[in-house]
Amino acid sequence: MISSVFLENIFTWMRINLILAVIPLVLSFFIFRSSLWEKHSGTNALSVFFRTIHIFIILIFFVFLPNAPYTMTDLIHLVRQIKDYKYFDLTDSQILYGLIPQYLIFVFLGMSCYTIAFRRFLVFMHTINVKKAIILSLKFVVPIFMSLGVFLGRMHRYNSWDILLHIPSMMRIFLSEMGKSDFYFYIIYFYFSIVILYEYLSIFYRTLLPILFQINKSKQPGE
Repeated sequence: MISSVFLENIFTWMRINLILAVIPLVLSFFIFRSSLWEKHSGTNALSVFFRTIHIFIILIFFVFLPNAPYTMTDLIHLVRQIKDYKYFDLTDSQILYGLIPQYLIFVFLGMSCYTIAFRRFLVFMHTINVKKAIILSLKFVVPIFMSLGVFLGRMHRYNSWDILLHIPSMMRIFLSEMGKSDFYFYIIYFYFSIVILYEYLSIFYRTLLPILFQINKSKQPGE
């Protein structure tokens, strides 16, 4: 019998968090197209306007991107539900064959959104002839900001749109947290988790579904 906790997970917070994780993935298929960038490569006012809009949407993409790796931190709900298995009326079989696989699939989907979306960004950078050294730097620097976003979301319950609405309070919290050792532990933990999972999932999707990373040109970054 399916426990009500499975359905509650799916139709409440899991659904919402996956929708947020899918947003940057969907955006990546619209904005990371070399033809779109090259179409407005001129210096006239219209080209400058469209390129500015393009860059703005890319910034929006990065504002929402931390929602994808954020799904890793939702494993805390798994721990709580297992600890309170009597409250949730869960049997050992339901936990082993239902609850744990549900969370693993959830994290897999969230990190897949991050991997595909971020790799499309890196491929896009390559196709518009950004230097390889810059692309390599982005590959390892961006996860730092993702880790900060995940930390603020999990520990202080900030959302993506708070970056625009509550910048002063976010900066105060950030400066306050920098004086605590726990802050650096979380950032390092999130950073390596994101980087390692990205590498494995990137290999997985490049092998099975290379079409996901086609950005109008055949060249791919040599990573």
